[in-house]
Amino acid sequence: MKSTAALYDLADESFLDWTAKLNAIPKAAYTSLSIPFSIANFLNDLPTALYSRGVMPQDSLRNATRIFADAAGKQDDLLRLLRLVGAEMQGFAGRGQEAMQRALKLPAEGKLGSKGITNASALDKIFSPIRTVTRASEMGPRLATFEKLLAQNKIEITGDLVELAKQPAVREAGQAALDVTIPFQ
Repeated sequence: MKSTAALYDLADESFLDWTAKLNAIPKAAYTSLSIPFSIANFLNDLPTALYSRGVMPQDSLRNATRIFADAAGKQDDLLRLLRLVGAEMQGFAGRGQEAMQRALKLPAEGKLGSKGITNASALDKIFSPIRTVTRASEMGPRLATFEKLLAQNKIEITGDLVELAKQPAVREAGQAALDVTIPFQ
């Protein structure tokens, strides 16, 4: 019997790429595109942030609302700084949607059929609110942790955010914020 590694050696690279992309669909469906999962995950992340970093649940909730403002187009320096240090939620939502579009043979723009989905952006209309809720539930505790650690280190979010993100204390705060939740990547 061949080992899994030996089978991967025999497999065509494009086949492996295709299967990885196809695998992103159920991963997205059961994690970042699942509202019940997002709520349960948020309820697990709240006590984790409280016990590991002393972040109060109301601070996590307040910071989760920043994600809704961000989705509406409002710029937020705290969130932008968190992105710059690499602690933004990645998740499977985008990759799952892309894989689903490929599996359904949906072009970036155009029609699938006379009665089917008429535009690939129809999937985005379905998934976008779900992704926003998922992102808010994951990023609320991270943002609250990041905000608290910056305040403890007396770091103000002013000036050039790129330069600020290079500071070791800011990078450490970003890593601590990332570690306060489980990244499902």
